[in-house]
Formats: sequence, C-alpha cells, structure tokens
Amino acid sequence: MKRRIIWALAAALLLTIGLLSGSCAGEEATTTTSAEEPATTESTAPSTTAAALDRPVKIGGTLPLSGPAAGDGQRFLDGRKLAVKKINAAGGVLGQQIELVVVDDGFEPAKVPSLYENLVRQDKLDVLLSSYGAPMTMPAMAVADKYDKLVLSGYSSSTGLMEQYGGKRFFTVAAQPKDKMYVNWFYRGLTDFLADFDSWNTKADVQKPTKIAVLNENQLWGIEQHDLWKPHAEQQGWEIVVDEFVEMNQMEFSSLISKIKSANPDVIMTEFFYFRSVPFVKQLKEQGVKADFVACSEAGTTADWADETKGAGAVGNNVITFDYLPAAYTGGGSEEFRADFKAEYGRDPGFLEAAGYAEVQVLAQAIETAGSIETDALRDALLSGSFETVYTSAKFDSMGLNAEFNPVVGQWIDGRLESVYPKDAATAELVYPFAQ
Repeated sequence: MKRRIIWALAAALLLTIGLLSGSCAGEEATTTTSAEEPATTESTAPSTTAAALDRPVKIGGTLPLSGPAAGDGQRFLDGRKLAVKKINAAGGVLGQQIELVVVDDGFEPAKVPSLYENLVRQDKLDVLLSSYGAPMTMPAMAVADKYDKLVLSGYSSSTGLMEQYGGKRFFTVAAQPKDKMYVNWFYRGLTDFLADFDSWNTKADVQKPTKIAVLNENQLWGIEQHDLWKPHAEQQGWEIVVDEFVEMNQMEFSSLISKIKSANPDVIMTEFFYFRSVPFVKQLKEQGVKADFVACSEAGTTADWADETKGAGAVGNNVITFDYLPAAYTGGGSEEFRADFKAEYGRDPGFLEAAGYAEVQVLAQAIETAGSIETDALRDALLSGSFETVYTSAKFDSMGLNAEFNPVVGQWIDGRLESVYPKDAATAELVYPFAQ
C-alpha cells in the first residue's frame, strides 16, 4: 500500500491543501491506494510556456514516509512543503501556484519505478523531485527518461546517476564537480582533513591518526563512495584495518563492532543514512569501543542528533560530521528559512529539511528564468544560470554537479553542531580525542 499526499496552495488563501477526494481546504489530504495501482494512459497537459500556462505547476516525487527511513523522509517533506508555501505566498511561478505531490515509497527501491510512472501519467507532474538518496533515486531515472522529465535533487548523487543522467536528465545541488571531490566529498573531505592533522593539532599527547575502520552501505551509492575513496586513502598512507559493508535495513552491528574493537583504529568512519547512524553510535558505547575520532556522514543532516529520544543523545557528543548549514553561509534566505521553519514546525531545521526546501527553490528560479516548464528550456536554464538556496549557492556544470557546493567539517559539541574546519568558517575548536 502507498500513501499519497497532495499538497496544493491557492493564491487567495496562500495555503490550501489540495484534494484527492473531497478533503477540506487547509487540511493535508491523504489517501491510501495499492502500490500496484495501474497507471492511466491520459496524456499530460500541453500548455507549458509562460504565455499558455493556465493551471498550477505540478512537481513532486516519492519519499520514504514509512519504513526505517520514515523520519528522514518526513524531514525532507517538511522542507518541500514550506518552500512551496513561501513561493506561492509570493505569487508562485509564471503567475501560477505550485502544487506538490509526494508519494510514500517505504524506502523500497523496487516500488519506485511504478510510483513514478503513476506520478507522470496519472498525477501529470511537470517536473520530478528525487527520492531520498541515490539507491531510491536511480530507479526513477528510467521513467524520467521515458517521459522526457527532469529530476532535481537537493541531496542525492552517485557516479552512476551523474555519468548516465547528469546535466541531461538529473541535477543535484549536493555534489561537487569531478575536478574537486565529485560525489565523494564526505569520505575524501574527512580523510583529507584528518591527513592534514599537523596543521591543526594543538595537543602534544595525541598522535596523528594512521589506522582507520570504515563501514559502508551495500547499495549503489555506498559501493561507489567506497571504491572512489579507497585508492585515495591508500595513497595518503592510511592503514585500513576494518573495511566492511552493511545491508540496506541493517540496524544491529555487534559483530562488526567487535571487529572494530579488536582492530583498535584511530578513526572510525561510517557512511550510513541518519536512521542507521544513531543505533551504530549507541552500540559503540555499549561495547566500550574507544577511538580518537568517530565520524558519521549523516550525523549532521538533522538537528535531532543530540536529542536523547530522536537521536544519539549524549553518546553522540564529539562525533565528527559535516555542517551542512554552516553559520558562515547567509545566502539564499537561510536566516529567514531557519526562523520560518521554527515558526511552522516548532523545531529547528537540519540539512534534510534544507535540502527539500532547496530543491523547490532552485526549480522555481529555473522556471522563472526559462519562462517555461518544458524540459529542454528548464535544462538550459539550469546549465546557464546561478541559483541561491538556503544551504549553498548553486551553479551547475555540464554533468549537473554544483560547482558552488563546499560543505565544511562539523562536530557535535555539547549538543550543538559546530563548524570546526576550515578555520575561516569555524564556530568552535575541534574536540578530540573522541570521548564516549
């Protein structure tokens, strides 16, 4: 079964939740239908230029709103909804309101193709947004190709996505060009930072780290990240003492943690989705593992990491990650976004919320620049324009990669995510060795 959410906003009311079947204005309409629901054969609406457009612009895609990644999917959805609300309140795009359609994929890649088929053929979406992460986005690309649709993402990237579809069918705000660190910016960025130890170390009793334990996800993006990073790490002189993969829904790590404990690494590094990072760090504590540095790529993606219920709590203190919403970046309405999000949802936003917001930001700017929602016009606008989002500026290269994306190294310190490197962006000094 799938959950379908239609979120439409009317200009007169600023925010009116759209109807699937008789829901009241101002409420989020939710219906449940079979995941095997057949796609209709109706054609999409023909009027797509500024002169002809006389209907809402329909955008959307799938997100995991159930299953292990449901919390992450909801964070993404909240960001998208707020962006649509703000843009519609300001007049929408091309004089029309934006209608957002999001379908639950349950974090199951096998469901994605048929869901996107329905989104295009039944819901008649004009532009597609990616799902959560490369393993959930890649299955949608054949559908986008089939129906000549553009897919925009504020989060997903992989070598497979970029080399097959980048700049043609797919654009991502959160990956660097190949002459920088490409889609491998977390692994590369972190080990480059640690390899530069002598330039920032201030403690005579802490030795430069040389031994690293790395855990990767056994899926498209995790495998690619590992294979891009490993030769680079070996060239830097890292001794990789643990090098293992975990399955998509794995949440128990005792045997892997035993290996890590026996190997006694200086650095423990994971490239896990957020929902998996929390139990991993808690299980490190339970098994009494010690290391000078512990890094989790997704620990910085939400503001909930330090929460005892929703996150790792005190156990996650001093974990290194990336600060995806650094205080040093103030463009794209980032400060207003933080305030608006807190007012709308009663909590601070993290990167996932910002990524969902940024997708809609870039798309709205591209539509206005193109004066159209036609795929070719939007592609030209994305390739030639410069854009502002709440977490980074964006200028896409020919592969759909963002030349302006430069995340900074962050660390959770006393319940706050601080920027710690490079120095000109730092809001706090790095705390090390890592202390459980």
